[in-house]
Amino acid sequence: MVDFLPSHALGIPAVARPAARCSSCSAFLNPYCKVDLQRGLWQCCLCNLVSKFPSEQPLHSPNPG
Repeated sequence: MVDFLPSHALGIPAVARPAARCSSCSAFLNPYCKVDLQRGLWQCCLCNLVSKFPSEQPLHSPNPG
């Protein structure tokens, strides 16, 4: 059995905006989705629909370079 810790116990900051969701299948944007930061697009990993990021979503890479 694996014990899971809440995000605050791991030091993971909370996000104060709604998560991006696929308009076709309602899946959440996640690490398995393809992302094009240059164009502001992401592709759902479940149904392959390509969507724009919500306007309040920042478009920057956490690992510059």
